[in-house]
Amino acid sequence: KARLPGNYSSPVASPIPNFVSARTLAQVLGSRAKVHLLLGQSSAAFEDLETLEVLMKSFEAQPGTLVMAMIHVAVAGLYLDTIEEGLRHNLWADVELQKITGRLLERNLFHVVTEGIRAERAGVLRHLTAMAERKHDPMYQATMDAFTSGEWTVERAVFEFAPPAWIRGSQAQYARIIQGYLDGINAERRTIDQAQIDQQNAEVAEITSRWSPRKA
Repeated sequence: KARLPGNYSSPVASPIPNFVSARTLAQVLGSRAKVHLLLGQSSAAFEDLETLEVLMKSFEAQPGTLVMAMIHVAVAGLYLDTIEEGLRHNLWADVELQKITGRLLERNLFHVVTEGIRAERAGVLRHLTAMAERKHDPMYQATMDAFTSGEWTVERAVFEFAPPAWIRGSQAQYARIIQGYLDGINAERRTIDQAQIDQQNAEVAEITSRWSPRKA
């Protein structure tokens, strides 16, 4: 696994890749591969795909984030679109098709998404711990500034003065809900339990439909 250099003491301060540049590079590589296919240069198009794979591997840097997983999936979409374009017009040579088939069997975007969700959950729970511990936690001030933009609002007042037990309750509820979504995704089998996801969506909608200082 890769690791970007930087400060990892706080989830909000952790370094992230330049997603705009990464997506632009992916679009250029995808277009370049399609041009090579149109020119009958299947092996050159495959080299472009390999470069795209290197780009996707860069999103496996740890610790990850949900946004990083989303960009990974978006780039994978461009990767698959390039392959599909060549298949639609019968432009891939057999030797490249055999390699592509093997690569596709190895790729598991379900795993990418679940790892991103877990990383995001860990970061949010760490910030909620800082809110509950308040000034006893070295991350407290950075957390308050990140979550409330440094300005006094109703939400900031609740975070500042609410009993720690309220925040701990929200922390537990958040962790349980996210686990419910994770339970609806089987990365090994590459399946989604839509009923489980719908159940969690309904619970979230019910929770957010009523304001309470305990849920601020």
